[in-house]
Amino acid sequence: MNDICHTSQPTTQFLVQKISFKSDDRPGLRGLVAVAVVSSAVRNFRERQNVRATWADPRVVRLTGIASVFVVGGTTSARAQRALVRESLAFRDIVQADFLDTYNNLSLKSLAGIWWGAQHCAQAPWILKTDDDVSVNVFALSEYLLHYAGSTEPEAALHMPTFTDNPDLRESTKRCTGAHCVVLCDKISLRARAVDNNSYQFGVSAAEWRLPTYPPYCHGVGYLVPTTAVPALMEAAATSTYIRVEDVFVTGILARAAGLRIAHMHPPVPWQYALHAHDRALLFIAGIRLTLELDRDLEGGRLTGSQVWRMLLERHNVTLDQS
Repeated sequence: MNDICHTSQPTTQFLVQKISFKSDDRPGLRGLVAVAVVSSAVRNFRERQNVRATWADPRVVRLTGIASVFVVGGTTSARAQRALVRESLAFRDIVQADFLDTYNNLSLKSLAGIWWGAQHCAQAPWILKTDDDVSVNVFALSEYLLHYAGSTEPEAALHMPTFTDNPDLRESTKRCTGAHCVVLCDKISLRARAVDNNSYQFGVSAAEWRLPTYPPYCHGVGYLVPTTAVPALMEAAATSTYIRVEDVFVTGILARAAGLRIAHMHPPVPWQYALHAHDRALLFIAGIRLTLELDRDLEGGRLTGSQVWRMLLERHNVTLDQS
């Protein structure tokens, strides 16, 4: 087992230390395929444990090459902070950013995780951003990324969305070609209306975003940023007006300002929440969708997240030993 990502000292940006990842040198897997930065809240110990017991299980990481780190913000509770430090020392998979863990700081949290991944896991070609209430089909994702990396025509594996006709959006896009210029998305929103209401969870003020619609963006439940593109993304963040709607800000506004495109990793399939929960789970297990929101997507159905995970293991003929 070789260390892939490691930092043993806190920095000015991060408060919790003892972060490290390990991965087998199995044939065909050179280190990590991707590092997942999982947005989490300080209080969400149960959600983190669920991720650790499923797609972030070390035995699964050895099979897929996709390791995970949880990204949290700061807390004003000394008791919660002590518990978080104990958890970090036990699992070595938590990064805590130096700002309060609030909804308004979600965009900062995602950028902090992406930046950390690029700084400490530069060997991994991709950084996956997801949330702690999401299950990831890491088996299908690993296969896709390995195929994409080994393809002589990686563009053929992409499914580009049709951008809006707003000239302001087109003019803001720089020219960029190659795999390092594409943000890979599980779900994409086109022509989403911007709500001018800061009291609304997904709202923004007119001063923050003046256009009636957002640029195309990846849903925050699952998108991958090329590690080599992170500096350009951070440069764009330094000169862009901040908005708290994380997925719009990072993959819609910043990605375009950095000259990055967004693309589906699979042919677009309507992800309608009117579908039965069982059907949504089957799409996930089949790899047609690579992420599953455990509460929202399974609502109204009989399947639990644990049952879906066992079905996914069976689908890929995976038996997890006890070693």
